[in-house]
Amino acid sequence: MRTGGRAAPGGETLLRTYLDSSALVKVFIAEPGRDTVLQALTEAAIVATCRMSYVEVHGALARARREGRATRTHALQVAREFDRRWAQLLVLEIDDALTTEAGALVYDLPLRAADAIHLACARALAGGRTSETSFACWDRRLWHAAVALGFAPVPAAAPAAP
Repeated sequence: MRTGGRAAPGGETLLRTYLDSSALVKVFIAEPGRDTVLQALTEAAIVATCRMSYVEVHGALARARREGRATRTHALQVAREFDRRWAQLLVLEIDDALTTEAGALVYDLPLRAADAIHLACARALAGGRTSETSFACWDRRLWHAAVALGFAPVPAAAPAAP
C-alpha cells in the first residue's frame, strides 16, 4: 500500500494519504469510489488511518452482513483480509494531544466527534503540510472540512449527499 507518489497542484509530491473508514472500507468492499481509493493507494508512499478505523471498518462489514449486502461467509473472509492488511497501514494512536485538537476542531468546523478525530489524526500525519497530504473520505461534510484545512481531497469532487 506504500508505493509511488503523485504531484499536487503546486508541483510538490504527495507522499502521504490519510484514509477515514468510509474510504478504507472501499479497499475491501466493491462499492462506488473503490477504484478512486485503490488509485490513491498506488500513488502514496505512506497510507495512514487512526486506531478508531479498525472498529469502524469491522462495523461496516457487520452492517453489510446484517443488511444482506454480504453473506456471513463473505463478510468473515473480508474481515480476515482487512485484519491481515491492517499491519500495512500507519496507524495513528488517539492520544491526549489528538483528542485536544479534535475537541478544538468541532468549534471551528461542523464536525461529528469521530470526524474531528480523523481530521486531527490527518493533521498529525501532515505535520503542517496539509497540501502535500491527501485525505480520502466519502462523507460530504468531512470532505468539505478536509478541504477547508488545506488537504488534497480524495475524491477530487465532493461526494454526493446521502
